[in-house]
Amino acid sequence: MKRHIVILGAGFSGVSGALSADSCLKSQDASDILVTVLAPLPMPHHAPYPDEAGTETMDALLHDLLSNSRIKYVAGIANKIDVHSRRVIYTAAQGIKSWISYDKLILATGSHVVRPNLEGVEHAFDVNPTDTSACMEKHFTALGSYPDSDARNTVVICGGGFPGLESAKRLPARLRGSLGADVQINVIVIDCGTEIGARMDGRSNPLLAQAVAEQDIEWHVNAKVASLDTNGITLVDGRRIESKTVVWTAGYRASRLTEQVNAERDALGRLHVDQNLQVTAQPDIYAVGDVAILSAMDNGYYPTPSYKVACSMGHLAGHNVVAELTGKPLKDYHPA
Repeated sequence: MKRHIVILGAGFSGVSGALSADSCLKSQDASDILVTVLAPLPMPHHAPYPDEAGTETMDALLHDLLSNSRIKYVAGIANKIDVHSRRVIYTAAQGIKSWISYDKLILATGSHVVRPNLEGVEHAFDVNPTDTSACMEKHFTALGSYPDSDARNTVVICGGGFPGLESAKRLPARLRGSLGADVQINVIVIDCGTEIGARMDGRSNPLLAQAVAEQDIEWHVNAKVASLDTNGITLVDGRRIESKTVVWTAGYRASRLTEQVNAERDALGRLHVDQNLQVTAQPDIYAVGDVAILSAMDNGYYPTPSYKVACSMGHLAGHNVVAELTGKPLKDYHPA
């Protein structure tokens, strides 16, 4: 009887997991185990601040996935994980509902931004969904035709965590690509924390604070956004910052599918996993990337989304699901 590994998500961790599982199956000649990736149609990686190495890595991974005849790709959106029956209900093309059963499941559905209910928040970009990223690319191109001004040359990042820092570091290069290499770009971060790198539990994050000190970033602590518009933001204390490019990076949460798994989650919705990347109390489910938290890995921090971390977690999970099904030893995750 055929056994089935189902992987939800076709990002870095999901595709890496599928290719790793397939490689392990080939090495063991385990033809009785199938691998299926369920996700919306994968697209080339179009991040608003493209990391060249990450882009090349994703392109290569997607090529290997879509050209691999041993891995079945199903285009659809996962709606529900039925843990008891070990199946996933999903929506395919034309809104058709279907389901797929699994023996082992790898959850790799990433994270999303939760925007607050603020006036004008729709004018801000975020750095996660592909469609928003495409809009930002058009925005950068259009800025090249604007007259020189502080608003045009200023990037405001709303959110003082790791995603905010990464945006603050990378977006200026994208802006200079449209405005010219000699243009002075102002980078401003709005952080509601009491100090740079403050964590959710009130303690400081020295790694983030050190990284900020090494960059030319204007970082506002104890600051909250009251409203946004097409020309900038207004803070709760009345201060006004003119900017044509406002990016919202606060309020990241793991994919809502984690809520359907009866297991421990952190404040960001991430599922707790053990050293093998198996979800606590749910050994048939592995979680990787932004939907997983391994305390030994991040020491309680919420690390910036990294394709390297996602790929390494996915690769190990792919190996371990096959190892578990074939009676081989599982490996522990040891991040670099």
